[in-house]
Amino acid sequence: MNTLYDIAIIGAGPGGTTTASYLARAGVRVLLVDKAKFPRDKTCGDALSPNALKVLGDLGLLGAVKDFGFRLNGVRLVAPDGNEMVASIPQKAGLVDYLYIAPRYRLDNLLLQHAIDSGAEFKPGFKVSDIQVERDKVAIVGKNRKVTSSFTARMGVIATGANISLLKK
Repeated sequence: MNTLYDIAIIGAGPGGTTTASYLARAGVRVLLVDKAKFPRDKTCGDALSPNALKVLGDLGLLGAVKDFGFRLNGVRLVAPDGNEMVASIPQKAGLVDYLYIAPRYRLDNLLLQHAIDSGAEFKPGFKVSDIQVERDKVAIVGKNRKVTSSFTARMGVIATGANISLLKK
């Protein structure tokens, strides 16, 4: 029997895993798939904005990020001719006035484990090849190694970051 999930999330980066955590904590039956196997590294600038830090705090993960990341209070740019520009992080209501630099390898794994611990089901190494939308459900079709399979959910989220190929389907 094929399980019907409430929501299927394609992409286990920060957007997908954070969405999965919030929904799973609310009792939603969540399937999270990603073409990569974890742990994995990802090319990224690694900076976490004050808004991102607030979300991590809401999830109870800010302390862990502070353990492996480092705080950045602003930036200083120096041109080859010696001219400098210094910029601080602006203070906004309810947010901190600094960034954190956290390696994606560590951050993604922390967020993924939190999503799983919150109740999301994770399928690593699942490369989605098609999305079939019907009136009351969505099926995601793909391969894990050479085996083609599909999963069905009431709704779907495409959280693949810069990879927008699935949005064109």
